[in-house]
Amino acid sequence: MRDVLLAIVASAALFAGQRGPAQQKSTPSITVIDANGKEIPLKSWRFTGGTLRLPAIDTASDKNTGPECLAFREDKSTTFQDGILTLVPVSSIRAIDYDNAKRTVAVTLLDANGKEQVLRGSTKFRDINKLTVEAEADLGELGVAAVKYHGGASATEGIRGLRFAKAMPAPKRPATRAAAIVAVDKEKHTVLDPIPLYRLADGTLRTAPTLFFKTTVKIDVAKISRLKQVAATRKRRLNSRSRWKTAPCTR
Repeated sequence: MRDVLLAIVASAALFAGQRGPAQQKSTPSITVIDANGKEIPLKSWRFTGGTLRLPAIDTASDKNTGPECLAFREDKSTTFQDGILTLVPVSSIRAIDYDNAKRTVAVTLLDANGKEQVLRGSTKFRDINKLTVEAEADLGELGVAAVKYHGGASATEGIRGLRFAKAMPAPKRPATRAAAIVAVDKEKHTVLDPIPLYRLADGTLRTAPTLFFKTTVKIDVAKISRLKQVAATRKRRLNSRSRWKTAPCTR
């Protein structure tokens, strides 16, 4: 059970490889290890790919004012395109290391007790565990230049890693409820205090304590004891095929 990570059930959408809008300047300072092993300190850097800024929980604001998190697919995330994401607070990351030859990545972070924890994943799939950093790089005598660094790219273009100057222990959240999530591949994942996370038509994210079901049904998530996906019956499948055959083109 990972009580240090933001484990959230995405009821409306999964976010594998999602690239959101550019965020504000990130702190603290970081150092890039490029493809040749050279360490490059960055100034005024920010993630422009591979992270999500979550909305603050229990707020009526339409803005994403919650923590910025690395959207990470662990080895046991499932083998499907839309898998389970572990959302790691950027402020708690100590290092990110890429093995571009083996196409793997490891994220070192501090848990709520200040102890190191390592998450491992693959970079061999498109748009999964990839990130982009835009920054002003100090090139020594050459001055400062605006550059982009790509994590999880090819062996010649991808960086070897990132080092964060200061990592803070993940914030402790008093858990009141645990839930077991069974993925499509039957792998079980235990999370604390699950809450629906919705992606709206304009791309913004909103959390809500309510599960919107059917047309007008609204269910308080705290009152749900079990939620299961039910396979369509043969009759429903036949009706669905029939509708597809007779429906006119509406382009």
